[in-house]
Amino acid sequence: MAGNTPRLGEFKSMEPIFSDIHQIGLVVKNVKETIKNYTENYGIGPWNVWEFNADMVKDMEVRGKRLDYSMMVATCKSCNVDWEIVQPLDDKSIYSEFYSMYGEGLQHINYIVKDYSRAKEHLIDRGVEVIQYGNLVGKHIFIYFGTEHDAKHIMETSTNLPGFKRREPHFVYHAEDEKNKVPKPIFNRIEQVGIVVKDIKKTAATLQDKYILGPWEFFKFNPSTVKDMHVSGKNQNHSFDTAICKIGGIQLELVKPNDDKSIFSKHLSRFGEGLHHVCFSVNDLDMVSEKIKSQGKKTMQSGNWHGQKYAYFSTENDLKFTACFYEEKESFKRPDPYYTYLFDKS
Repeated sequence: MAGNTPRLGEFKSMEPIFSDIHQIGLVVKNVKETIKNYTENYGIGPWNVWEFNADMVKDMEVRGKRLDYSMMVATCKSCNVDWEIVQPLDDKSIYSEFYSMYGEGLQHINYIVKDYSRAKEHLIDRGVEVIQYGNLVGKHIFIYFGTEHDAKHIMETSTNLPGFKRREPHFVYHAEDEKNKVPKPIFNRIEQVGIVVKDIKKTAATLQDKYILGPWEFFKFNPSTVKDMHVSGKNQNHSFDTAICKIGGIQLELVKPNDDKSIFSKHLSRFGEGLHHVCFSVNDLDMVSEKIKSQGKKTMQSGNWHGQKYAYFSTENDLKFTACFYEEKESFKRPDPYYTYLFDKS
């Protein structure tokens, strides 16, 4: 069923395999430099850091072939999501593939699953390739799927086997003590992970029907729905559509540019479809904007959508992705979607 009022009974007949977003994953050139910026500029920390290699990870595979690879990995729990920042240490992994093609940036999303075996079987049965695999200390299986062509991002999931005990990190940046105290985050929580796409309805239908990620609600951003539209600090009307799906406590947002004026169209022409931004909620957008601009960053795009102010900033150098901040107000009421997509079992 597509485009009509959702019949929730139909959706429940296809039980979701993903229950929440566990990690947002990035590939970077230098882990230590990146986590320093995350901590000092945004209050995201502290970080546990390991070097993963054949001594720690068993049964390594890349695209179906037994192959040892190595990387430096930093993880951090910040508000309602975990961050995973990966620096490839050789040219054998999907992290090094990504870096050679796109440079630094958002690479994958790790989803929490209710049943790991069912999730793996569901994806493989639908022809999805396992592109990387490993077993950390023999007790924690992680698996990456080649979903970037139709889901427009790489999906990862993992599971702990009985007896799993996480190894102590090689170092922590920086420890929570009076001398090295992580600054308070400049945001309330992570609200959305944004994906730029060419065909928003087709992508939403694929995510729902193939991966059971849905339902999706669609909204329009253009001069009739957004006030004070700006691009690169100048008044500039532009148009894009979004589709939103909530998974646990975080939303996936698909964005389709409708012209060549927005930051989304520029990203699409340069990098193609894929992960683009992370959206954070804040209490006072003006105050946060001043803080970010004091660090030398620029406002790339902004507006006021039905009373909700938002802004995108040029944070690629330190966060390695475009950050979006929106002002959280109790008075804001989201408009009704112009279109809804729910699982089509026909």
